[in-house]
Amino acid sequence: MGKARKLAQKQAQAPSMSQAAVPITMTECEGTNNCATWTFLGKQGNGQWPSGAVANLSVENLDGDTVVIRRADSTGSAAGLTAVYNGTRHGDRIGGEFTSSWPGHWNSMSGNWYATIGKTPQSLPGMMRTCSTPGATCWTWTWNNGHYDGVSNDGRNASMTMESFTPESVVMRVSIPPSVPPIVATLA
Repeated sequence: MGKARKLAQKQAQAPSMSQAAVPITMTECEGTNNCATWTFLGKQGNGQWPSGAVANLSVENLDGDTVVIRRADSTGSAAGLTAVYNGTRHGDRIGGEFTSSWPGHWNSMSGNWYATIGKTPQSLPGMMRTCSTPGATCWTWTWNNGHYDGVSNDGRNASMTMESFTPESVVMRVSIPPSVPPIVATLA
């Protein structure tokens, strides 16, 4: 009973990284001058470093206080770098060791890392409106049980999931039923 109560208190102290509906942002550091902003929506996230490095992140394990996060830099100054971060969570802080490799630079490098989880995660909006161009098809998206339901001004329905939601970028995945004519957009 005492152990369960301590676990409940610990979970109430800091946001859970497994919550799918609310983005979790943390400041992650390796050493003293190498800090990044990591933002997760559920188990998927992205990392952005002042150097220009951009990484896809995924939580591979979140078992009690043990955390394993995988990093793969797809663009930016460290494209091709991969790393695995193993850590232990203590309230709103996570710390541990990482192992990385970067083809053409090094095969295996390890070090220490730590992160502080943001206390007030950025909330997703309850409703959004998107339009491809003025006078074109517009969609109204309403948050519903972990995803957005969309209705267009010409009567089509769709579903959208939010893959990443940060002050710098928004990444959304839209699913339109196959029986509905596709949306065609022309970029100038």
